[in-house]
Order: sequence, then C-alpha cells, then structure tokens
Amino acid sequence: MKAKLEFNLDDPDDALRHKLMLKSNDMSNALWEITYTIRRKYTRNFVMPKEDYYDVIDDIFKDINEVLECTRIDLDELL
Repeated sequence: MKAKLEFNLDDPDDALRHKLMLKSNDMSNALWEITYTIRRKYTRNFVMPKEDYYDVIDDIFKDINEVLECTRIDLDELL
C-alpha cells in the first residue's frame, strides 16, 4: 500500500499544511518529552510551598519552551 501527498506550495494554506506535515515527527517528539519527561520531573515526590507556585509554573513553561527549541518547533510559524 502506498500513499502520495501533493501540496500546491504557491497556495498559502497548502504551504502551511506541507510545513505541518514535515514537522509532524518533531512535534511528536516534543509532545512525548513534555508529557513524560517534564511531567515526571514535577510529579515525583513534589511538594511545593504556596508562595513558590508562580515560580514553579514559570519553570514548567521554561522546560516546555526548551523542549520546543530543541526539537525546532516554532508554534508561531505553524499556527
């Protein structure tokens, strides 16, 4: 069984779909890292004083952004 995808790269919508298709493996890797690695980091024996709540949220988003940078995912470019 074979599948052939065709995109008209002159059409902006088709060009975006093509870019999304090319980045799908990187996006899958990024989601796996976010789901398993970062989640594990923040749920294992994690006790947080209430006053540190916003710092922890910032740390989580920094970790997510680091994963996105490492997998070369630019959400602004893809959405």
